[in-house]
Amino acid sequence: MKKRWLVLPLFTVILILTLIPASFISANPGNLVTNGDFSDGLINWITSLDVNLIGETARVGPTSGSYLLQDINTTQKNLTYSVDVYPESFEGASYFKFAFGLFKNGGWIDGREQNYDGTSLSTGVWTNISSKLSEMLGTELPDFDKVRIYVQTYWTCIARFDNFKLTYPETTTTAEPVWVRTMSMTCWQVWINEDNNFQFIFWYPYADNNWVKIYDMSGKLVYEIDMPYDNPNLIVDLPDGMYTVKTFSDQPEPTQTFVIGKP
Repeated sequence: MKKRWLVLPLFTVILILTLIPASFISANPGNLVTNGDFSDGLINWITSLDVNLIGETARVGPTSGSYLLQDINTTQKNLTYSVDVYPESFEGASYFKFAFGLFKNGGWIDGREQNYDGTSLSTGVWTNISSKLSEMLGTELPDFDKVRIYVQTYWTCIARFDNFKLTYPETTTTAEPVWVRTMSMTCWQVWINEDNNFQFIFWYPYADNNWVKIYDMSGKLVYEIDMPYDNPNLIVDLPDGMYTVKTFSDQPEPTQTFVIGKP
């Protein structure tokens, strides 16, 4: 009957792999609004009735129905719309709309608005207002190819606007993990195969210099090999008996030493 099992204890080590925490690469698309800070005046904006520049801000009102808008070609749905507002005057029932519209092939398909008045915003103070389009719509956004953002004043409302933004979140891609060696090349398993030969499986081989040397009990070298990196599976035909196995790389001292044998 063929002999199949190692008779002496085998030094076995479980492989430990350590990954450097994934780094992230930013892909921030920035602001989709052109001239959202009015540094180029009212270029790229469509206006109606009372819209004027105060420094690098747009003043809308007091004529009811005054508006400021911009059309933006995009199909991105995860958008946030925001603007800084400085209400100058809310008299009586006056208010302004913070609104957007969605277009497809030139036609209006959906949109929403939020109204702000003296009960929701204080006059004489700059305040940022913002909302995700999906939150304003309250339902799943339909497919579109253009977003219209606008503000519009009603009755005698007067407000200044600045820093219009239409943005979507930064996207991240995970960099390829880098493997960090935490141990030297290690014999994970050895057994007597069906051909009565020693068979080894090694973990964590180096790119080169993966030396495996086997000695008999008198210390004589009876087998050695620089095991290839891409095939750390070793079969060795030796007579029955006990042997010492040592592994080496670039250092003179062995990285691992263990005893094998078969009767």
